[in-house]
Amino acid sequence: RRDPPRSWREEIAVVVVSLLASLAGLPNQFAFDDVLLVQQNARVHDLAHFREILTQPYWPPPFNPELYRPIATFIVALQYVIGDGAPLIFRLASYLLYAAVALAVLALGRRLLGARGAVVAALLFAAHPVHVEAVALAVNQGELIVALLTLLLVTHYLEIRATGEPSRTDWGVFAAMYVAAALTKEHAFVVPALLIATEVLLVTPERPIATRLKRLGPGFAALSVAGLAALMLRTVVLAGRVSG
Repeated sequence: RRDPPRSWREEIAVVVVSLLASLAGLPNQFAFDDVLLVQQNARVHDLAHFREILTQPYWPPPFNPELYRPIATFIVALQYVIGDGAPLIFRLASYLLYAAVALAVLALGRRLLGARGAVVAALLFAAHPVHVEAVALAVNQGELIVALLTLLLVTHYLEIRATGEPSRTDWGVFAAMYVAAALTKEHAFVVPALLIATEVLLVTPERPIATRLKRLGPGFAALSVAGLAALMLRTVVLAGRVSG
């Protein structure tokens, strides 16, 4: 039998709810940290400062140099150049990122909750007001990027583990996504712990947990090395100031 044609109604519903929950802020101007990190931050006003973005702390002087988020800063600079500094481009990018994150929640939910549960979870996520700050401010796009990368990584891991084990290529992709997330915002450094929790709690056990973790150990070790490299880069740029 041929499979029935794919219906995209659930995806469309999730995107629509995500946008409806966000569009009220479309005409807003820069506020709070956006004023300091976008509107008044010459480093992000053109792409010629790429070297500075890579080699300097996230906050420009005179603020404390305790954060390092080069990917987040570069993405802000790219949007500033595309939109000539207008807040509108940042709003649109945030709303599209938010819709993408909600779709990623839907995809993960389908693997864990079934079709109906996934839709309910994704719609609740899309409409929930706890996400306002992550969506309303341009500088908080890092939250959305980390969420998107993490959701995609966990979902892909579950897809692979449903039929086998990650290959070296898979682990390389995981490591690249991990480093990208960690250099976007610091809380992404916990991603390997989330993957271990995924293996322990969500993967159907075909072997004892100790055996599984032993077989997967080299892959998780590679993730740890990637995270350590990102942490070392961060430490060098911040001259040892890592409390942030």
